[in-house]
Amino acid sequence: MKVEVTVIDAAVQAAFTHMLRAGLNQRAYLQAIGTDLLQSHKLRFIRSVSPEGKTWKPVLRGGQPLRNTGTHLLNPMNFKVQGRSILLGVPFAWGAVHQFGTSRAGRGRRTRIAARPFLGLSAGDKLDIVETLRQKLLP
Repeated sequence: MKVEVTVIDAAVQAAFTHMLRAGLNQRAYLQAIGTDLLQSHKLRFIRSVSPEGKTWKPVLRGGQPLRNTGTHLLNPMNFKVQGRSILLGVPFAWGAVHQFGTSRAGRGRRTRIAARPFLGLSAGDKLDIVETLRQKLLP
């Protein structure tokens, strides 16, 4: 199962368009941006907040959501540059269950898992992307 989130943001698109028009090696820029995005995603994950800054719903049995309740998604989270894209995520199909939530999980498919979005760009991420490109493009 593959879940894909595409970000369309005018400022980010404009910065990438400028980079492409300048004929620059986009892989190096995308690698730097991917490294920054991975760090910000992991920090939000540790803080249990969505890209929009909303706190994740607590776990009924206690503990920190997705960290203290069994196998978690933080450590395997990674990114790769593919063409003109940065692919960031986890290598598990069940990551989508936590990203979007579900009403059929666990034994007997009776458990409801609340959505705890961990993938996506925050407003700060978008500003960081534009700033990274701006710094690299301007002498």
